[in-house]
Amino acid sequence: VDDRGKHLAPYLADHMMVQQRLALLFSGDALETAIRDPVFDEPLIHTKDGGLRAYQPPMGGRVLILSDLGCLARDAGRARRFWGRFGRRLRAAKCEAVALLPCSPRQCGSELRALYRLISWEHPAPPMLNPAQNEAACELLLRQLAPTKRFSPGLLRAVRLALGADSPPAGVESLLWQHQATQDLNPTVSALKPEEVARRRTEFGTQDFELQKRVLEIIRGWHYDLPGEVFCSVLWNLPERARAAARPEDLHKAERFFAHIANRSREDSAKQLRTSGRAWVDRNLSQLSESARNNPAL
Repeated sequence: VDDRGKHLAPYLADHMMVQQRLALLFSGDALETAIRDPVFDEPLIHTKDGGLRAYQPPMGGRVLILSDLGCLARDAGRARRFWGRFGRRLRAAKCEAVALLPCSPRQCGSELRALYRLISWEHPAPPMLNPAQNEAACELLLRQLAPTKRFSPGLLRAVRLALGADSPPAGVESLLWQHQATQDLNPTVSALKPEEVARRRTEFGTQDFELQKRVLEIIRGWHYDLPGEVFCSVLWNLPERARAAARPEDLHKAERFFAHIANRSREDSAKQLRTSGRAWVDRNLSQLSESARNNPAL
């Protein structure tokens, strides 16, 4: 049973990978996959004819739950209550219920611990952080992501693991996805709210220089398949103290591109730039950081 709660977006690829591996181990009707979407009351199964049917626990069977059982959800306990009800259904059907968690099993209450065998997919299982530690871990990650503003689950994962000994546990990814400073645009992209960016970009520039270089290299790699101007805007808005951590050739390219766009805009925007191009220029100019506005090269 694959939990597709919005707060679990950072783990969607992990869930899919587990399902692919299971499909290699079990053939035919030995494996059945259901999707749990909070929009519906019960997990659903996609049938071969393209329809949907309600999931029925297999009598005496094994059930693997890919979920946090609501332990990371900031939803006033709704998800936890669902998984409590579902666990009692599995127990009534004499199922062996196992939950593969992106967080510490200690975060689950006594009822869930009694209903499910809880396994963390981090080994050894991470410690349970208190609220202050969770907030500090989120702030640490937000500071690293501030140069790019928008980020995917993959970029979030890469940046988290790049922190080495200071890397927070995987469960923090979900907490950051739900953080008051972010807005999830869709299951594959989240972003810092505009008013949350400036302070954290400045803080990024005050960090250890080697950490800045490492994070900027990761961000650069995750922008490889995107249009070049997207990474250019990342470089334009770096705080002055962080520019030295970027590749000099990238900074030069970004400045040349900025000059090219500015010149075309001045010449005759109606002829030289399409409507979408003008909109892009307006949007990026309006979002320039203070350090970018004070950069003589721009």
